[in-house]
Amino acid sequence: LLLEYDERFAVFKQEYCRYDYAEPLAPFADNEKLRGSAAVIVLDPPFLNEGCFTKTSTTARALANEQTKYIVNTGGSQDGLLRKVIAQLLPLCV
Repeated sequence: LLLEYDERFAVFKQEYCRYDYAEPLAPFADNEKLRGSAAVIVLDPPFLNEGCFTKTSTTARALANEQTKYIVNTGGSQDGLLRKVIAQLLPLCV
């Protein structure tokens, strides 16, 4: 499943879900079975700031279960923020 703002990815039909990080739990409004369903989450926040990172992490946590593996893609300057947000929202990662 790809959660993505860019609607060009809609060509992937069932594998695509339009996603806006400003509404981190919106993907679950129409599909509650997504909660806890991810085996692997690739988290790539579109902006390097705490608000964006916190909201995308909220979405990741809703998708995750105890077995979920994470890949986080962000700038090196965000290391402190990454550790802070991950520790708060994704305690299974740390």
